[in-house]
Amino acid sequence: YFSDTAAEYLGEYLEQRKTDVRYSALPSDPLFLNPSGDRISVRGIEKMLDKYITAALPGRNDITVHKLRSSFAMSFYSSEKDILALQERMNHKSLNTTNIYAKAAENASKLTRNWRNITHKEVTEIFIYIFRNIIYTEFMSRNHSNFDPQSKI
Repeated sequence: YFSDTAAEYLGEYLEQRKTDVRYSALPSDPLFLNPSGDRISVRGIEKMLDKYITAALPGRNDITVHKLRSSFAMSFYSSEKDILALQERMNHKSLNTTNIYAKAAENASKLTRNWRNITHKEVTEIFIYIFRNIIYTEFMSRNHSNFDPQSKI
């Protein structure tokens, strides 16, 4: 479940990655590596997301990795209306867990605890901004020295 824009950024990254000797091009290779060449950790992802959330939304300290994940789930369910597909995407063992997001998505007209005063369009823009900056700044910076992380999409 990617936007066309996110898929484009990821495609550029995957093309560039083919020249990185740290990857063996096996399906088991991690998608992203940390600077030491190891699989990026959950904490490493959290730190990157915190950095770019702060840049995208100065003054907002209520947006976490979990809130991004739950916003994805609610957005996916709102557009697809397929609880089983959402369960698979979220890797939930129990449909009851997935149903929490489906119910929240169905009540989207109310302010949710996850995205107070942020519209679906803004959530999408934030995802793209963060994803774009992580790809170009954290993983492709050597090949994009003229990339401006503050520029809008």
